[in-house]
Amino acid sequence: LGSAFHHAQHSLHELEDQAEEVHHAHERELGLLFDESLSLRAEMDYESTHLELDNRRMRDDLAAYVVMREQNSKLKDTLERMHEGAIATEKSHQEELEELRHSVTVIKDKLHKEFRARLHKLSGEMSEAIGGGASGEKAPQNQAHNAKKEKETESHIKVIMDKYSELE
Repeated sequence: LGSAFHHAQHSLHELEDQAEEVHHAHERELGLLFDESLSLRAEMDYESTHLELDNRRMRDDLAAYVVMREQNSKLKDTLERMHEGAIATEKSHQEELEELRHSVTVIKDKLHKEFRARLHKLSGEMSEAIGGGASGEKAPQNQAHNAKKEKETESHIKVIMDKYSELE
């Protein structure tokens, strides 16, 4: 009996040792699973933080895009108004230019007529002056007077021709 008791005790110790080894193996596995769980949680926290930061950046980018879009819209409206103003100004300048061209043409025609009238008048006066000397009255005085008149007429014609050239 003693040997059976001893053998039973030895079997009990072996079973306790095996149970303890299994228990330690389970503790190690639980420790590894816990460490793995902590590691996964840390990775998930990192990913979550990273995603939150990406979302904030995207929201900021979206807000910046909205502001730029509003500014672009305002700039576009301003440019359209400026363009319309430039077109209106160009149109009024064209109208003023046409009025000035017409006015210059009218004045030029008027000056041409005036020039021709004065030239015709001077030609007539010159002809009278020369014709008056041919009548035989006071020929020496008339010739001197006619020469003087002719020089005056020539100087008048020269002045008129210079003004005409200037106006051209």
